[in-house]
Amino acid sequence: MYYFYITFIYEPLYNGFVLLIGALDSLSWVDAGMIVILFTVIIRIILYPLSRNAAKTQIMMKLVQPELDEIKNKYKTDKQAQAVA
Repeated sequence: MYYFYITFIYEPLYNGFVLLIGALDSLSWVDAGMIVILFTVIIRIILYPLSRNAAKTQIMMKLVQPELDEIKNKYKTDKQAQAVA
């Protein structure tokens, strides 16, 4: 598990951060704090489709929740009937 973490999570993030530092180091107004913020924004943009899908799923579950509660109340004692309904 440790090897997986190092190889697929830590090293790519670290290398991307170092690349960004190297690319923006020539600008005088960019310091390490600005690079961290920019790197965070880039990662958030990359992960946006996943978070958008998760948010859509949450909203859809909220819309279906009253129907699920109704089914649970209707078949309180029969778990198999709840699963079928």
